[in-house]
Amino acid sequence: MKAINVGPRDLEAILAVADHGSFRAAAAQLGLSQPSVSARVRHAEDILGVKLFHRTTRRVTVTHHGERLIARARAAMEELRLLAREFKDEARLKRGLIALGTTASIASALLPSIVQRFRQRWPGIELVLQDDLPARALDRVHLGEVDFAVMPAPAADERFDCELLVLEELVLLARKDHPLVQAPIVTLAQTSKYPLLTLAPGAATRDMLARAYAAEGLPFQPSLQTHNAISLFALVKAGAGISFMPASLIALFDMSALKTARVAPGGVHLPISLVRAKGRAMQPAAQALIEMLVPDLQGSGARPG
Repeated sequence: MKAINVGPRDLEAILAVADHGSFRAAAAQLGLSQPSVSARVRHAEDILGVKLFHRTTRRVTVTHHGERLIARARAAMEELRLLAREFKDEARLKRGLIALGTTASIASALLPSIVQRFRQRWPGIELVLQDDLPARALDRVHLGEVDFAVMPAPAADERFDCELLVLEELVLLARKDHPLVQAPIVTLAQTSKYPLLTLAPGAATRDMLARAYAAEGLPFQPSLQTHNAISLFALVKAGAGISFMPASLIALFDMSALKTARVAPGGVHLPISLVRAKGRAMQPAAQALIEMLVPDLQGSGARPG
């Protein structure tokens, strides 16, 4: 497309002359010399090939072409001014929009207090949580649907920059009367003898458990799978089997009929990372949220490393 060499400064001069009906008054408003204002108007007229003003020794009036240009230029300049104010407000964190990708369990257990503190500190920033399965959360980062994600650490991928935040411990969950939770520690070999309830394939906790069982040469054969952690919790409570849940998520449920046990040796941990699209600039509000949540999560639970 051919460039149009009429810039904002030319338009400002044209609008000022139209408003005041005088090159001298326009120059005074803009803090310029009268010849400078005349030169800007002449430049626009030369580029456009039409006269924008009728000039006489007594007055300056707008031509038909000038009226058409001024109507659109006024609207365009106002939009630019509004946009400039928005950018300044966003840079000062007075307004803005953040889309944060995550998973349902992380959104429920790890992020609420951070989100609330962020909203209290910067009430003009709108924050949207997009919780989904890990694969979809990663796609959202790649496609730019979210600014960044807090999610289970993905496999190495040159499209993303990842920073490990916390190692989320998975604990055994069972009814209080279940033999596995009569001691505070269990082994995966012991759990393999009982019906196992898990989330459906694609859930990070399920995939991590599958790898943990395989590492010890144990069969991984869930007797029942569901897409929802609440359903999983209810099934365990009803006595349908045992399950594993992130320790931080347990605190959200009524544990009066249930009990947990840690896995030995070493436990089973799910790495949670900050995931950003490589090379993509981060807007000020999103950067402020990152600066709040990184130290908060790295200081909670099991430390990365």
